[in-house]
Amino acid sequence: MRKIISFIALSLFLFSIYGQEIKSEETEFESKEEKLSPAEGASESTENEYFFEKAKANVRNVAITTGVVFLQNVFVNQMDRFVLGKEYAIVGPASFYANLTGDWWWDIDDFPTNQFGHPYQGSMYFTAGRANGLDFWHSFLVAGIGSLLWEEFGEIDAPSKNDILTTPFCGSIFGEVFHRLYLDAMQVCSPIAWIISPIDALSRIFYDELPTVSGQTQEIDFIFHGGAEFFNMNYDDSTPSADSKNFLGGTSVHIQYGKPYAHKTVEPYDLFTVDFNANLMSELDYEISFLVDGYLHSNPTYFELSKGTYGINLLYEASYSEDKCFSNLGVGFKYQQETPFSESDKRLTFYTTFDGILLGTRSLYPLFYKYSQNRSWVSPSRKYNFGYGLLSKFGLSFEHPKLGDFYLDTSASTLFVLEESQITSAEWTKNFMLNAKLRYEKRLAKNFKLGVQDELLWEKDFYNHDSNPVQFTNRMSLYTKFDFSRN
Repeated sequence: MRKIISFIALSLFLFSIYGQEIKSEETEFESKEEKLSPAEGASESTENEYFFEKAKANVRNVAITTGVVFLQNVFVNQMDRFVLGKEYAIVGPASFYANLTGDWWWDIDDFPTNQFGHPYQGSMYFTAGRANGLDFWHSFLVAGIGSLLWEEFGEIDAPSKNDILTTPFCGSIFGEVFHRLYLDAMQVCSPIAWIISPIDALSRIFYDELPTVSGQTQEIDFIFHGGAEFFNMNYDDSTPSADSKNFLGGTSVHIQYGKPYAHKTVEPYDLFTVDFNANLMSELDYEISFLVDGYLHSNPTYFELSKGTYGINLLYEASYSEDKCFSNLGVGFKYQQETPFSESDKRLTFYTTFDGILLGTRSLYPLFYKYSQNRSWVSPSRKYNFGYGLLSKFGLSFEHPKLGDFYLDTSASTLFVLEESQITSAEWTKNFMLNAKLRYEKRLAKNFKLGVQDELLWEKDFYNHDSNPVQFTNRMSLYTKFDFSRN
């Protein structure tokens, strides 16, 4: 009974905050490309001139947002129940009471459902707020409420602890990215905009004008690559090692939103990058991976020859194939800097991040591979574990108009298991992961580059009652890049 009362009180409190009218406030943000020396106390702004009006919301906006979120949950539930025939969607008063009074758990859904599906569902909640005049933080609250309502009333399964984190946090990252890319795409091709963010598009029914945001897309790269992968896995006992070779090919997309150097945040996530990659393997396998990293708040820095940006970043990255997977939801500190060489197109850049992993996942593939032929082995109900930890990244680039462009990207992470999320037959304690990418590009035409890349991945798992495997992957590829930048 106390849980029901607490839930109702929390809901009323959140909705009271959510339902308050946001004060209309118009902010004029104007920047000019000026170069003044640090001694003069001036700064160089990096954004093109634009006028930005902060999100304004009233009772009508809140009512429409609430209705959209409610209809989203009803629509998804009805699709799951009547189209897909899912038993978990057969909800009613009994399941409502059980979920409101029962315990929460770490669910056993597959990786795509938890790490791709729920973030996308959360992005629709979030975008419902942004499309109806709410700002980033109020829309984040909308995503949290939408997720809470789904967990309690959208399915008969007990409410999920991992979903209540993944849906609003990752959903807000995706939602803000989709919202901003939708607004940019509307200036170019409205059908593409509809694909990017259907909720934004449908919300135009209620409004005559598009909302405004601070920032705009600065660069989009389309990359087509092909190469080979060499994989080795060793155990620290008598288990035979595993080796494989694969040919792979695929495509990648890189998006730079906002100018990255000397940036001051006007709205959260008005400076971010998106990297999406899809591969097909020679063994009829596939791989999907992405990284979205942006600033919640940032400030510029200026030196005699350099300029940079530092602040609080929020990122989400994930990779999935038939056998292996991982993800990181992190928040922390990021700094990036550019040093141009005077009177030339040469420049040196670097970035570094130090993040705490709020929720991460790591694959149990070594365990499944080791015992796949053992009929007495009780297979875990989930092929990955949840954890928390630390993540650091460092990147360096040198661009030269004649010699070409050199890039180095590295990352290191430590993930510790969340004890209460452990599953039977997969008692795992921690994971170390190191990654390095070295690539070279040469421009052959205005919007065309040819490049080569070598990527190394080293990973070690530690189990309570089993051997500790080490995985090593080396990928070498050739690629073509079509890059398009805003003038």
